[in-house]
Amino acid sequence: MAEMITLSAERREVLGKHVSRLRRAGVTPANLYGRGHDSLALQLRTHDLERLLEKHQANRLIHLEISGGAQTALIRHVQREPRSGKVQHVDFMFVEMSRPIHARVPLRLVGEAPAVRQLDGVMLHLLDALEVECLPRDLPEVFTLEIGGLDKLDSALTAGEVALPKGITLLTDVSEVVVKITPPRRVVEEAPEAAATPATEAASAQAEAESEA
Repeated sequence: MAEMITLSAERREVLGKHVSRLRRAGVTPANLYGRGHDSLALQLRTHDLERLLEKHQANRLIHLEISGGAQTALIRHVQREPRSGKVQHVDFMFVEMSRPIHARVPLRLVGEAPAVRQLDGVMLHLLDALEVECLPRDLPEVFTLEIGGLDKLDSALTAGEVALPKGITLLTDVSEVVVKITPPRRVVEEAPEAAATPATEAASAQAEAESEA
């Protein structure tokens, strides 16, 4: 298990539409919830949260220090402003270390596909994360998939071919395609129609005149 991240938060009393003034003050509203726990309204420094999101994957376990105690949590959802991308709200989920959790783990491709280099194939990365179930202590930060065996056009690798560490159950359909090599795109250009010449235009006009006579 990757080292747990520590993040400080405070209980939040500002609710509803009034949270906009928190954002203007550099504070992000948040909620902490989970099965068997009362939901907590929290707030944390936007700067601290943005640094965490820049440096770590969202599936990292967090030691959430709250006034009056601490909780282990996972980030479940980050709401951002559509245009600026600024964080607007975060949902955290309570984590019990002895109870399995469902999590989404990023999937990174490693190596080089010979079919791309040698056959001009186009690589399509169709799945960038896997859904898994495991105990929190077994949760990896990322999965890797070696693509060096993709040496033919139309070759592919599926979710079931990702090597999973012990203690992790794959929830994603094993047949779901992660990466595929497609044939090179061919651009077929139609020959432009020959431009009409004065001679052909004259001949057409004469034919029309004779037919009307």
